Amino acid sequence: MAETLRTRSSRKKKKTKGKLIATILINLFFVLSLIFLVMAAITLFKFKDNPKEAFLLGYRPVIVKSGSMEKTMLVDSIVVIKKAKFEDVKKNDIITFAFDQNFITHRVIDVTSKGLVTKGDNNNVTDQRLVTESDFIGKEVVIFNWTAPVVNDFKSNPLTAAIRWILVPIALICLVIFVLVVLIRILRKIKAPQEKIKKSQEKIEAPQEKIEAPQEKIEAPQEKIEVPQVKTEVPQEKIEVPQEKIEVPQVKTEAPAKKIEIVDDKIVIKHLRATVSRRLKRPEK
Repeated sequence: MAETLRTRSSRKKKKTKGKLIATILINLFFVLSLIFLVMAAITLFKFKDNPKEAFLLGYRPVIVKSGSMEKTMLVDSIVVIKKAKFEDVKKNDIITFAFDQNFITHRVIDVTSKGLVTKGDNNNVTDQRLVTESDFIGKEVVIFNWTAPVVNDFKSNPLTAAIRWILVPIALICLVIFVLVVLIRILRKIKAPQEKIKKSQEKIEAPQEKIEAPQEKIEAPQEKIEVPQVKTEVPQEKIEVPQEKIEVPQVKTEAPAKKIEIVDDKIVIKHLRATVSRRLKRPEK
């Protein structure tokens, strides 16, 4: 019973922990997205007169408006650039610079003392002007070519684009979440009878384990009984000692036996002498 209660409590704790983690992650995502939007709005408002300096945490997005860098960057794709030092630019780097307040994103072909020689991958001729430090904005980090059809749709027909690229994905996400919830509930219903069977088996096995415990305790006194058997051997050795001492008086008893024999011989001799004297004293007939 105690084990079943522990398993139930552990399962409840796991469920509560999972719910807490999920809610914490959702709240964090919501808070971070709000912070990001607020910071983006602040940077746009702050650098509206000087768009070259409009960076959020050192990064900013740029939309490609021409096909000069096609195959590498599609028209209406988004390029993320980062703020960098002009001295760190190397050959084959893709950079963003401004000519006459127009942002251009091209590849660096050569680095000279006067400036950077740039060219579009889809162009046959290099750019007419050299890029100087005052023209330089930043270096390319990531290119998102999948945004090109989205931007094209919003340019041509914003309503259909909103339905296609906003409402449809949200509906699909909701459908996926609904399917997952239904599957989880079905799996729980399938597992419920199996868990009941396991609990019943645990209840049946619990008394069997308790019965085995006294059997192990019964074996303990059997081992203890062997200890006095070893101790009984000690008095058997001690008994042998008086047997050796008894032999000593047996040797001493032999002396009086010889003395008695000597006394007996004397008596015999006296008796013989007496008989002989008697015979001699008798008169002859």
